[in-house]
Amino acid sequence: MNPLKILVSTSNSYARHGIGQLLRNTAEHMVLCGNGSWEELSRLVRDGKPDLVIADVSGRPQDWKMVASLAPAHRVLVIVDSVRAFGNAYPDWPLTEVLGCDGHPGEILRWIEVFEQEGRLRLEPLRLQLVDETGVEAPAQPVSITPREREIMELVRQGCCNKRIAKALSISITTVRTHRYKMMTKLGLHNAVEIARYAERFDAQMAVG
Repeated sequence: MNPLKILVSTSNSYARHGIGQLLRNTAEHMVLCGNGSWEELSRLVRDGKPDLVIADVSGRPQDWKMVASLAPAHRVLVIVDSVRAFGNAYPDWPLTEVLGCDGHPGEILRWIEVFEQEGRLRLEPLRLQLVDETGVEAPAQPVSITPREREIMELVRQGCCNKRIAKALSISITTVRTHRYKMMTKLGLHNAVEIARYAERFDAQMAVG
């Protein structure tokens, strides 16, 4: 990947520094970090002119509208508590650019790879149909997943992050991540959005059957 200028805006200092260091180590990206406030985000976008903005608005629905106002002039990856709630509020927002609040670093890096493949000069947001073209379809013969993996899939569809899933199922976050990784590998999924869309299509197919 070619180096990018990436702005990471989150009030979580651990996430801010962790994601920032991860991105710096990947193709030596230039990373700007902000404290998550709208005022600072606006200033850094205006003055820093980043190629890509990663904005964490988890637990701050009051800031959704302001973050949404950045697109389509800027490419913005939004990290929220509930992907579905954000999608309902902004149905035209490209779902390929929304992550659950756990925002796993691997998902962020995969998204940046997609961004590079699309080209940094293409400013219009990805359209919803691009998600359909990723092959996230419930197959005629469903891949075998365990009951626990199915529970996790459903909770992801409801917009739960790994921490909430662990609490709901009374298991550790590490166990959730293990089940989630295995389930995604079996189904060829890459992020929370694809899991949610697969679950919806699988249920619809089962209802028809």
